[in-house]
Amino acid sequence: MNLRIIVLICLFSSLYNYAQNLGLNAGVELNTGVSTESVLPFWATANQYGAIPNSAYGSLNTYIGHEFRNPHKNWDFAYKGSFTGYLAEENLVFVNELYGSVRYKGLLLTVGNRYDKIKWQGLSSSNGNFVKSVNAREMPGINLQTNGFVKVGLWKNMFSVKANYAEYAMNDDRIVDGAYAHNASLHFNFKTSDKFNFSVGLDDWAQWGGTSPTYGKQPDGLKDYVRMVLGSSGSDNASGGDQINALGNHMGNYLVELNHTGEKLNWNFYWSHPFEDRSGREMMNWPDALYGLALDFKNPTSLVSHLVTEITYTKNASGSEPHYTDEDGVFRPVSGRDQYFKNYIYASGWSYYGSTIGTPYIVTEVDENGMAQGPDLSYNRFFAFNIGTKGFLQKVPYRMLLSYVHYYAWFDEEFETTPRQFSGFAEFDISPILNLPVNIEVGTSFDLGNKLPNNLGGFLKITKNLKF
Repeated sequence: MNLRIIVLICLFSSLYNYAQNLGLNAGVELNTGVSTESVLPFWATANQYGAIPNSAYGSLNTYIGHEFRNPHKNWDFAYKGSFTGYLAEENLVFVNELYGSVRYKGLLLTVGNRYDKIKWQGLSSSNGNFVKSVNAREMPGINLQTNGFVKVGLWKNMFSVKANYAEYAMNDDRIVDGAYAHNASLHFNFKTSDKFNFSVGLDDWAQWGGTSPTYGKQPDGLKDYVRMVLGSSGSDNASGGDQINALGNHMGNYLVELNHTGEKLNWNFYWSHPFEDRSGREMMNWPDALYGLALDFKNPTSLVSHLVTEITYTKNASGSEPHYTDEDGVFRPVSGRDQYFKNYIYASGWSYYGSTIGTPYIVTEVDENGMAQGPDLSYNRFFAFNIGTKGFLQKVPYRMLLSYVHYYAWFDEEFETTPRQFSGFAEFDISPILNLPVNIEVGTSFDLGNKLPNNLGGFLKITKNLKF
């Protein structure tokens, strides 16, 4: 493992010299974290793109590439390679990002694995999206999308559209080997004045294909792909529930944003409503959602420049009525007991490399062999409140996050002691007061409650970004 770290440093050195000749961006980050328990506190690992191990660690991350540079031209391109190696309870070297993107006017085509952009100053518990957060590594694939919202037709001053269509490979070690993930989204934005606009949209995902050790090879032909995309029932070789419902494991969310721009305050309200099946799509689980309010006080050097408050709620789950098998042995699906991010065929759940792809409050369980087993349904129903702030303490930029989670037992079950959990996180950029040629951040995180062990952690991050 030490040899791998040395090789990674040598690789960065070579890329550094390469960047000097081609006008690229490059960077290196040294990072270390410790805690009072054998695992790290919740917010020390959550929403880190799956790049932080859940134990004391030391890591090295390097990157090279550049973003789009010619916004006023029809054609443009971007690419990036980013790699991490860490020494922890389990040592590892892996790819963070490795992609190429081409833009033609209002369309983008990306091949590889690329991070989603951080929204709401990184203060959201789920990056504003219940189903697709920044909690796990990015899957490799191909994504065709609009370049943000694109103005349309005769209503250019008031109406725009954003959409994407993507296919990904779930190439980690999981129960259904060789599964794929399909994604399509469509959003409409309406501008009612110079200060106010709102958007409504649908973000749909599906796991499909692969080989299950229990149910065998799953349908993955062209006709099966069309059925999966259209949400049609499975073919004759599909497994039980896929025959009755839709081929593959479908999930997604409805998204609404209200955006207001003011002279002294910008505010954004966002709502992300999840669905796992027909009942969710028909809003039978309507209370379940991520609700958020983001405030920008338009004074970046103030004590509080940004404030985000969120509620995440999943207790309803379309009601308590369970699926059942009738006296003839026929499986009868009903509307209740939505199991968020859990599926009986795709038993590793909505996860990638052991981390939940959606909201990190729904934790993916991992067995002793490192195989993801999906979430524990005992903790699938909960109420969570999250508050985050960003600003300056004197000359020091900071970012803080505090959350409280109350868990409800699964239907027909009862906790002996109701799990309640406080978790927090704070980071400070001390570079301005040190006046060094590198950026230095220090931080702390904690867990307090009866769901996770009471825990206190700290980290140190040293970063050098280079532009040529």
